[in-house]
Amino acid sequence: IDFVMLLGNVLDIGTPSDGTVTNAKLAQDIISGETALTAIPADTDEILLSDAGTLKRIDYSLLRAGTPSFRAYSNSAQDIANATSTQVNFGAEDWDTESAFASNTFTVPAGKAGKYVITACIRSDGSWNETEQFNIQIYHNDSASDQCSAGINYLHANSAGVTAVLDLDATDTVKIYCYHDEGGTEGLEAGQSTTFFSGVRIG
Repeated sequence: IDFVMLLGNVLDIGTPSDGTVTNAKLAQDIISGETALTAIPADTDEILLSDAGTLKRIDYSLLRAGTPSFRAYSNSAQDIANATSTQVNFGAEDWDTESAFASNTFTVPAGKAGKYVITACIRSDGSWNETEQFNIQIYHNDSASDQCSAGINYLHANSAGVTAVLDLDATDTVKIYCYHDEGGTEGLEAGQSTTFFSGVRIG
């Protein structure tokens, strides 16, 4: 007897024995882990995690460090007024993984809050006199920080660089400014390796 009819209903056969239900017998939308991923996940690939006991799925892009990242540089000389903090222009890009750099400003994309390493360098164009102050500053949300600046004195065709780790929220902005007190308007040198601005999320 393959089955028993009881008052018109099929008799419940109970729970299958352990190991008798294979992946081949499951619907294709069941998450089984049978197939291995052999490459770095795409940003839209999803991962399961427990959020305070509730199972949820999340895009890999929200977990991955290393993005966003960008590097921009100056492709034309720029005049800097005396004794005035002036935003530095970066007219060209080496890369910008999420199109987050525009108008000389990096803006943290939605969902990408975290800690970022920010690095910048500027170089005078060689016309500056000695014994003058020349510095570079990172501006976070249009506010300068003494912990994010560097400067030099006794310059002539010299460079100043700064690196900082910033804790940034979505829509926060980061800009680079230059200040000098040479006495008149002076210039910054353009160049991919001389005047540049970069950033990367590390966690």
